[in-house]
Amino acid sequence: MTITSNQTGNQTVELSRLTASKDNVRRVESEAGLTELVASIRAHGLLQNLTVRPNDKGKYEVVAGARRLAALRSLANEKGSGWTKKSPIPVLILEGHNDTEISLAENTVRQNMHVADQVEAFRKLIEDDAMTPEQVADRFGISTMTVRRRIKLAKVSPRIMDEFRVGQVTLGQMEALAIADDHDEQESAFFDLPDWNRDERHIRARLTQEKIRADNRLVRFVGVEAYVDAGGAVTRDLFSEDADLYLDDKPLVMTLALAKLEAEAESIRTAEGWKWAEFYLSENDARERLPVIASHKREHTDEESAEVAALSAYFEENEGAYDAGQMTEEEAAEYEAKLARLDAIDAECMGYDPEEKALAGIRLSIDHDGKIAVRSGLLKPAEQHELAQRQRERERAEREAEAEARGEAYTPPEPNNDPLPPWEEPEPAEGYSQALSLDLTHLRTAALAYEVSQRPDVALALIVHMLAGRCLYANRFGHHDADSLIRINAVKQGHSSAKVDPDNAAAFTALTEVQEKAQAKLPQDRADLLAWCLAASRKTLLDVLAFCVADQLDAGRFDSKPHHAADRIAEAVSLNMAAWFSPSETFLKRITKKMMASAVTEAGCAPEIATAILGLPKAEAVQTAQEALQGKGWLPPALRIQTATVATTSEAAATEGALDCETAGDGAGSGDADPAQAPDGEGGQTGSTEALIAAE
Repeated sequence: MTITSNQTGNQTVELSRLTASKDNVRRVESEAGLTELVASIRAHGLLQNLTVRPNDKGKYEVVAGARRLAALRSLANEKGSGWTKKSPIPVLILEGHNDTEISLAENTVRQNMHVADQVEAFRKLIEDDAMTPEQVADRFGISTMTVRRRIKLAKVSPRIMDEFRVGQVTLGQMEALAIADDHDEQESAFFDLPDWNRDERHIRARLTQEKIRADNRLVRFVGVEAYVDAGGAVTRDLFSEDADLYLDDKPLVMTLALAKLEAEAESIRTAEGWKWAEFYLSENDARERLPVIASHKREHTDEESAEVAALSAYFEENEGAYDAGQMTEEEAAEYEAKLARLDAIDAECMGYDPEEKALAGIRLSIDHDGKIAVRSGLLKPAEQHELAQRQRERERAEREAEAEARGEAYTPPEPNNDPLPPWEEPEPAEGYSQALSLDLTHLRTAALAYEVSQRPDVALALIVHMLAGRCLYANRFGHHDADSLIRINAVKQGHSSAKVDPDNAAAFTALTEVQEKAQAKLPQDRADLLAWCLAASRKTLLDVLAFCVADQLDAGRFDSKPHHAADRIAEAVSLNMAAWFSPSETFLKRITKKMMASAVTEAGCAPEIATAILGLPKAEAVQTAQEALQGKGWLPPALRIQTATVATTSEAAATEGALDCETAGDGAGSGDADPAQAPDGEGGQTGSTEALIAAE
């Protein structure tokens, strides 16, 4: 239907003569956005006329523009706004028309701006007109956070913004992408993910995988302020509910945490009188599980007894009200403070034997709340032996004193002839002891694990070998993986009884560093791990897989016999044990002089050196052997690699070739190929993985 009424044109009418029409079709949320509209009119004036019709009372009913009328009235009541009830208001006067139709037309044919257009407009106000976010927010009656969020969206890649305009990208995805400022990083996070995996949660997880959240325990311990003072950069997710803060430099956070832990450890060690102190970012990082010396509780002093009695009376009187939740916040806080004081008194009464404490130490770590956790009274193996020796000497002295008091001669007890466990056996006259063999193969496991962690291709071969052996061969349910070093149950491998030679600890240190790098890639909350894995690049997943597989290697044994599976993996990764082991003083002290002489002979030293070693005291023999073996690359049997020649069949070669082609195709499609770590055989390792699979 066409309106044929007369329009008297644009005129002005005093605000006081304007009234809302009952025919205005807008009913629901008619007051929504009124604050913003008031701010806009205050800053920019009335940009759109009101549509009115005269009534029989000498006033004009507003058919379209009821919200603008309400905003104008609000401004008229606002001091200093420049608007009054006498202010002339631009109107469009219609006569002879359908009021409902006019109101409906104005409210239905208009369309809100696209968010992309809003973003561009806000960007121009900030960048071109030099307005601040606060000024823009004030002029449009919106929050400063809303302005900042729109400006943040303006930093999204133009390519993604174009997709947003045509509906191929959602606002939620845009908000997740805006956490990064780099356009290449944004495009990779969006376009490299499959369509089904492009929700904002996965995008955000991918863009923050190298960052660390401010609520992480390490950040709580270090403090955001200390991190920023050290030059660390931060990223704030303006679109999360709590505007989550991320710290961009994980290694810096870990460095600051370790430095603070070290200072705290030394302070506590000095103040409490411990022999040594260790510190770890997590209690789980400590490889050794050490025994703890016994603590003793002394009697309360008179002052402490009186205080404990007073506290006990208080608890007896108030416990019921506290448990029932009938206390005010102040009363509950007082009750909890008194509980803490009672615990503190008990803690002050706990102590250690001074002789034992002089040999023990402490271990510091950071707990889940970002606070320091201290384990006190730990004994290392050397101190355990020393303490045991002291206790034996003290017991002998006591028995001698008792015998002397009785006028008798002291008779030592009969020795205990019970068999010892392998790791406590004395050194044999010939060959390596089981304890030394275990320690050496433990070292080989660490070195092998490090090399595997640097070779994702070999790690992938090992995990496939393990799973295929279980899943794809006959009688697999009775198969015990005897030919595999991998334990798929992901239990931490290693032997708590094995001892680490301080002079040959490089492999353990290197492996720990790889573990820390792998952990730095992961989200702090395990609940976020699946989303992270689904969003991570193929290269990142392979790097993490490489360490996880390496961490499950277990080549430890109580003899020096060749280990077939370990040797094949060593060949695959080109393991050079001479780079990880040298005949140290600690090692040489654990073998006989005859074995030292044999070692220098095997190393190609002059025969007279071997002869001299046999005639020297043990300490001098160790020094002579160590000097002679320096730089020779000699290895004890447990660390030697038994080379095997593996013939590769044409069928296996063809299969590997097909896999290479498939892998290359995957890399090209995903953009995850790593030039430094080619899928198969590159970097001087051609055929090593193939040999490994064929051999096992």
